[in-house]
Amino acid sequence: MPAPSSSRPPSALLRRATLALCLSAMGAPAVAHAQQEAPAPAAPPVAEEELVLRYPPSSSRWKIIVAGAATFAFGYGASAAFGGIWSDVPGKDWLFVPVAGPWAAVAQSGCAADEETSPGQGDCEGIMAVRGILFVVDGLVQLGGLGILGEGIFMTTESEAPAAPKKAFIVPTPIVTEHAFGVGVSGTF
Repeated sequence: MPAPSSSRPPSALLRRATLALCLSAMGAPAVAHAQQEAPAPAAPPVAEEELVLRYPPSSSRWKIIVAGAATFAFGYGASAAFGGIWSDVPGKDWLFVPVAGPWAAVAQSGCAADEETSPGQGDCEGIMAVRGILFVVDGLVQLGGLGILGEGIFMTTESEAPAAPKKAFIVPTPIVTEHAFGVGVSGTF
């Protein structure tokens, strides 16, 4: 014998069950949490006399200058290489100009004659977008290299601490010769 079926479609039953479940969840009591202890008072502020600023050692200056120069040289070298490789790309001559060149090349970029699918249509947007991204990244690398170079030149460093003066000391020294022996005193003052 077949089971009696409900006169309502299953989606209506599902909606009623969901509504009943939500209403019963809203009526359930919320869990109460105990109050947290008051946070410990903050440490007293540091007096200006106790605050010690530390700067990098002066030996790091040349390392930062070399890193900035190398970063700039890499970016400019890539820009000049792109300018030399792309013979018919509009704005390629700007790539030989440091720092401003990639930005000017983006402004003058266009389709090369062999990149268009239909001559004169200018339908090489994908290639122009990739080339534009390369120009912008190259310009940012060059600017970053100059920024690092400037930081290396103008940064504040700690001077090398002068060596503490040597303390005076006296040392007994044995004296041994062919005809005599004895004890002498030597030292620095």
